[in-house]
Amino acid sequence: MKQYYVLALLFAFSGFFLLSAQEADPSLRLCRLMIDADLLSGPGKNFKTVRKAESGLLLEIMAEKSGYFRVHVPDGFQCYIHADYLEVSENGIGTVSGNNVNLRSIPKIKGDYPVFKVNRGDRLMVWEKTGEWYCVTAPEQAYLYAPEGAVDMVMVDQEAMEELDALRASRVAAWETLQKAKTGGLKRAKEEMREKDQALQTFLELEKALQSGFEGMDIKEAIEGYRSIESNPPDNATGRIAAARVGELEAVMIRKKAEDELKKKEDSWRKERRKLLNTLDKCKAVNPEPATHDSEGKGRKITVRGVVDTMGPEVVLRGGKSLLEILYRLDCPDGRYILRDFHGKRIEARCRVSEIASREKPVYAVVERLAIL
Repeated sequence: MKQYYVLALLFAFSGFFLLSAQEADPSLRLCRLMIDADLLSGPGKNFKTVRKAESGLLLEIMAEKSGYFRVHVPDGFQCYIHADYLEVSENGIGTVSGNNVNLRSIPKIKGDYPVFKVNRGDRLMVWEKTGEWYCVTAPEQAYLYAPEGAVDMVMVDQEAMEELDALRASRVAAWETLQKAKTGGLKRAKEEMREKDQALQTFLELEKALQSGFEGMDIKEAIEGYRSIESNPPDNATGRIAAARVGELEAVMIRKKAEDELKKKEDSWRKERRKLLNTLDKCKAVNPEPATHDSEGKGRKITVRGVVDTMGPEVVLRGGKSLLEILYRLDCPDGRYILRDFHGKRIEARCRVSEIASREKPVYAVVERLAIL
């Protein structure tokens, strides 16, 4: 009884791919690819490889010949039929107009081997036209060949039942797509399927780049990629992962921005410090430490350097470590130099001490010779 139940599941939804039903073989044999293998158009190595199949794929065996199993094509397999033998309606369903018409794996006769034959009145779902050929979804009765050494026989147990249930669910989704096509939405349905395939491919590429730390990729681009997937995900699980990745990468961006700003500030501080130290070194070279006032007797000749400041009632010479210290009071009574004309200038002057410094006032020096530095 269990075998008949599995058969019922397999063929209950086959009408989507070939809308003219055919009786099923009451026996059911399943196999699973143990390794990645080529599915061929015929039972031998000299036949064309139609599809590369990954290990784990579940297939139904139709017959056995020359060390090869003839198996039903995988769910959703696409093939080609010549446009002369198919009448396509507006809703994307094609009706076969001839008998023993070949369905081929590529859109040409040369170099190909038919994967199935259809007859007048059979109906096929049409995807697009390529030259003189239509790309259609192959009927479930279409077949390919798999080498016996690449497959492992599967007992019809609970695990196989679950996989067949999954196959049934995929056909239900396909039927919903067909319903959209009947209401004039076939083009949009195709676009949605392509968008989902593209979104999934982009997601897998981003996940691969994530493993290498997005080497060679701008994190902003990665965030935009994940956001596009989040807004139109191929499935709910991928959408949730994409949303989580957006949050993670935004946190990385915020941290990186803060680190960059801190580094800029540190570089700016270092640059400003070097600039101040260079200015200080130059000032020390131009303004050596003044002689101690106690050693400067009245009438003594001295050479002084500093910046002239005429802002107060007296003309003073400023310098020292702070460049603000008043070193001397200057005067030029013979009128040789108008000292107030030198305000803000750095000078070197030969002077004569006229008055010894007191606690309140610095040394009073009479300018005899002056040069701007």
